[in-house]
Amino acid sequence: MSDLPNRIRLAPGDYFMHAQDLWMRRSGLQGNICCAVIHLDRGFDVDRLRRRLKESPLIDWLSRARLVRSPLPLLPPSWRLSQPGPVFFEHDEKDAPMPNAWTPPKVVSERQLHAEHNPGVAFDVLRHADGTTHLFFSWNHTHLDASGVDFILHHLNSNSDTNGSGSVRDFISPKQIKGLPVSKWWANANFAHTSMKWLDESGKEPLFTPAPSGPRSNACNNHRR
Repeated sequence: MSDLPNRIRLAPGDYFMHAQDLWMRRSGLQGNICCAVIHLDRGFDVDRLRRRLKESPLIDWLSRARLVRSPLPLLPPSWRLSQPGPVFFEHDEKDAPMPNAWTPPKVVSERQLHAEHNPGVAFDVLRHADGTTHLFFSWNHTHLDASGVDFILHHLNSNSDTNGSGSVRDFISPKQIKGLPVSKWWANANFAHTSMKWLDESGKEPLFTPAPSGPRSNACNNHRR
């Protein structure tokens, strides 16, 4: 365990990403899940990665953190720590074949990563017969945004001691740790709601469609988030 807090409030982006996750699941999709695919040459030190993951206070926190809703409807949700879940998995090519060079195998793509059920991240190592390796880093977008993922990868690749890395102190914003009145907490939720509304009103095609079938039916109206 690290000295990171065992309970923090949600940032505005957390509400926004979680809203996307819920919308996508209601639409029959996997959820707001991302996966970084990294192809590594021969000589990749799997044992070092395993050790770094085990020693990292950030990975320990992410393996325990889950979004908890208050039983009282007027109180906002928060991130809280529970018992850690597994985050590291190893596979052989014959047991987890990849459809192509950059598409994760089913054991990776079908893994359930929920904000409300920790862990929200996973590392999969896939060994190939030629000695090369694929590393898959998967995460629920509610747990990490793009900058958070970059933060984690730099942290794990740091030459400094994992627990002594300066990045650990910067992982969680002080604003999420300090207690705030309920009005401030709900301001974050309202900010996320406004962002989702902006996405919807910017065009009536389904959200998150990578290639819309036709022109937008509504103008963006200069909405920004």
